[in-house]
Amino acid sequence: MNPSPNDPAGARAEVPPLDWDPIPLAELLKDAAIVKAAPPEDERPRSPDAIETRGAFFAAFDAALQVAVERNVAELWLVDPDFSSWPLGLRSTIERLDTWINSHRRLRLLACDFQWLSLECPRWVAWRRRWAHVVDCLAVSEEDAPHMRSLMLVPDVQAIRLFDAQRGRGRVMRDADDLTGIRELVEDLAQRAEAAMPATTLGL
Repeated sequence: MNPSPNDPAGARAEVPPLDWDPIPLAELLKDAAIVKAAPPEDERPRSPDAIETRGAFFAAFDAALQVAVERNVAELWLVDPDFSSWPLGLRSTIERLDTWINSHRRLRLLACDFQWLSLECPRWVAWRRRWAHVVDCLAVSEEDAPHMRSLMLVPDVQAIRLFDAQRGRGRVMRDADDLTGIRELVEDLAQRAEAAMPATTLGL
């Protein structure tokens, strides 16, 4: 005799058997607790040396200049294709550089093109004119231009390496081997570079 459609017993008999093992409730609760405890991706702890915004880069740059003052560093290197993403035209940067610079120190800039600095940073241009005898602006060779990096080197102390200068993303580096490698890189570039951005213009 076929079961009636309204017969609960018949309805239960037609349910197919499970072909998989259900996950125990305890395991589900455990997984839920892990997901709830994990912070969102953008809130997870990051390295204190990571630089992820333009503001953070400007702050790291200013802090590096302060370190150069405190450590009596004799030389600084700044490297970028054109420095258009750097805070060189800010009054605070000029004031910090004034605190650090003297006739026994040296600031060296390596770039592919100094036009942006010349046209957009009058404070920098005026400051560089006063300190032209210890500030070198060097244009890298055409061969080196495609491989230019964005970085600041405070020799034997720290470096700032930018991976994305437009967005201000990079890292503060303090490892001795890293600093040695960066020093070798900038000195190698400087050997093949030529003087650029004259401090004075002939005829004026």
